[in-house]
Amino acid sequence: MPKSDCYKECGRATGGFGVVDFQHKGLDFHFWRPGIVCDQCAQAEFLEEFERHGCSELVSLGDEREVVVDWRLYVATDSEARSDVFDTALMALGILTASKEGNWAIMGGNLGLCPSVGMAPAFFTRRDDVIAYSGLMYARVQYPWCIFQIGKVLSGEDVAGAFTSTPPAVSSGAE
Repeated sequence: MPKSDCYKECGRATGGFGVVDFQHKGLDFHFWRPGIVCDQCAQAEFLEEFERHGCSELVSLGDEREVVVDWRLYVATDSEARSDVFDTALMALGILTASKEGNWAIMGGNLGLCPSVGMAPAFFTRRDDVIAYSGLMYARVQYPWCIFQIGKVLSGEDVAGAFTSTPPAVSSGAE
């Protein structure tokens, strides 16, 4: 992978796409950075947004050094700010994730009710968080909704890889 210079003109090479891991106020952050910015500038941009939008009020460390989320503050915040900044911070902290398997989702009929980052749904990694969030967001709605933990998820590659050169026989049901 060719190394290019950081777009912030700091003089450091980016090394292409990468993961940034760091601690801030005792919290462990982990996020993907684009290939046009170095680790140090990506971290500085992230923290600038984190502090400017009040994310340090949203999350704190609990007595057991676990991340505690103020879901009341989250719900009371403008939805655009939640999507752009809060959800990104919660993903970097591992509270929300793009990974389905083993994590928690909220459904209302056929509609996913989880937060989203960009156009992608975000799933909860902890049961207590999905309960707190959904209770604040949906406890008084007039339609049915539920929380569930997602079991085994098969990707298209998993399914395609299960077949060799011969697709399985499909019963027409007319026997």
